[in-house]
Amino acid sequence: MFLKICKGDFFIVVFVLALSFMIGAYYILPKQVPTTVTITVDGKIIKEIDLANAKNSTFTIDELKKYSFEIKDKKIRIIEADCPDKICVNTGFISKAGQVIACLPNKVLIEITGVQNDVDVILN
Repeated sequence: MFLKICKGDFFIVVFVLALSFMIGAYYILPKQVPTTVTITVDGKIIKEIDLANAKNSTFTIDELKKYSFEIKDKKIRIIEADCPDKICVNTGFISKAGQVIACLPNKVLIEITGVQNDVDVILN
């Protein structure tokens, strides 16, 4: 006994294969997430940077003369700071939404905002 395949069956198979490919590509291909770096001093926004489009550079900000910042490979860090403990310098690079560098003595905060696309899993 042979199964007879008609034109409608062929189109359904092609449609299902194309849909499977598109769904697979959606989950496999990397997604560019818009992320913004916000630098605040004492609660006032001093500078905002689009981290996704930022070029590798080091810079200073007029309001923070004794601070140096570095952007490298879509990450940001404080290179030099005018504080006694240097915890903000030792924090290193941050790159994901929700990460923060804080310099409490001088009330400086660097925060990355955007949509988080990484999945964090906690196993007990």
